[in-house]
Amino acid sequence: MPATIDRTSYSEIDAAKPNPSAVNSLAIVSLALAASALVLGIPAALAGIVFGHIALAQLRRNPQRGHGIALSGVIAGYVMLVVSIVTAVVVIAFVLTGPYLLWGLAGA
Repeated sequence: MPATIDRTSYSEIDAAKPNPSAVNSLAIVSLALAASALVLGIPAALAGIVFGHIALAQLRRNPQRGHGIALSGVIAGYVMLVVSIVTAVVVIAFVLTGPYLLWGLAGA
């Protein structure tokens, strides 16, 4: 005799609904990538920005928590992008002009 399955407690319609008490996972990923941009640089900052915007778009459609986290990830991503670009420009400038500044060869 085959076992019967009780389908009254769980349906496919309930499974398709987002859980409003859950935090959007892309928001968390966005903030983590933006924070890791201190070490990983421009690619992590760009990924944090992209994932943050995707998370904000998802949160507009689905009732989940994490809007503040996603917004923080986007803002931190933009800040870290600017910091990374400025740092790269300064490092390149010092590498190119370092010998002239260190050994007083600028006037030669």
